[in-house]
Amino acid sequence: MDGKKKFSIDMKISPFGEFRGRSAPDWFVARPKLMALVKDIPIKRTLMLDPKKWTQKDLEQGIYAVAKYELAIFSTALSTMQKDIDKAIPPKERKNKKFTSNTKNESKEEGAALSVAETKVKKLYARISKQITDKIDNALDEVEADKGDNKSALKAGKEALKKFGDMDTKNMFSGPAEGVQKALNDMASLVGKSGNPNDAAGLKKMNTALDAVNKEFEAKAKAAQNVAQYLLQKGAKMAKDDKADPALKQVGEAIAKNGNLKTAIGKLTATVASFDKSLSETVSKVRNGGISAANLRSLGKAFLDAHRGKDKAVDEAVSAVKIVSKKFTNVVKAVT
Repeated sequence: MDGKKKFSIDMKISPFGEFRGRSAPDWFVARPKLMALVKDIPIKRTLMLDPKKWTQKDLEQGIYAVAKYELAIFSTALSTMQKDIDKAIPPKERKNKKFTSNTKNESKEEGAALSVAETKVKKLYARISKQITDKIDNALDEVEADKGDNKSALKAGKEALKKFGDMDTKNMFSGPAEGVQKALNDMASLVGKSGNPNDAAGLKKMNTALDAVNKEFEAKAKAAQNVAQYLLQKGAKMAKDDKADPALKQVGEAIAKNGNLKTAIGKLTATVASFDKSLSETVSKVRNGGISAANLRSLGKAFLDAHRGKDKAVDEAVSAVKIVSKKFTNVVKAVT
């Protein structure tokens, strides 16, 4: 059949493929139904393809790449849920916490946090597993139909660049850093007046403010990290599209190769991870009180000083994307 060969795909994609350790979070043990529900996503398909263009390995790697964006979203959500659960566990118990399926061992706060997380996981897994299956089906349809034309490459480029262009990147790190300092300074002022570093109302206000900072960070920075990776994947797809216009392939190569854009995105990813770790450590130190006014102010200043200049990593990534976007726009005009 036109020199084509039968390729059989029978693989499973772990929903935890982009999560640390590539396995379910420890707290899943406390909600056994999740262990049964959140399963690997099966991909089965038989295709007739040109063996000169495809190998089994290329197909399987390509299938995983299609799913990677949704897997990254799932991973980010799991990390956020983990933080919410940690907040419900006393700091002294957190490090060596062993989750069990016996709910009698859970405090009221821990049980509530676990139940909320369970509900969120069920909804998110149902959504991303369907999205992954549908995207892979469509991608394999294109592969089998040998769609490697300008239309496919143009779509890939437009999707990726639009996602990045739609992001709100203003004050991505300095904004949350200033929020942390303000929350700690407000608590310091209260402690200075009352002399009580464990004031319940003050701690509640501070923790509410810190939770808001974390949500702002998750919404902006983690989303930027995911979109940046998505951009690299789409660039790689354009670069390999042998039937697309050479100029479009060159734009894809500019996105995917080890150049300014990839370096900038790597720096952005590392900065997100660094900020995330620092934020978690600072919140853990102050959440339960017992910190003097002077130490609260010192922690707030240190946090802001450490992170106020990190918006540069975002600016560099945005600038690099704009350069590629301009090239892409010029090529679009030439080939359409």
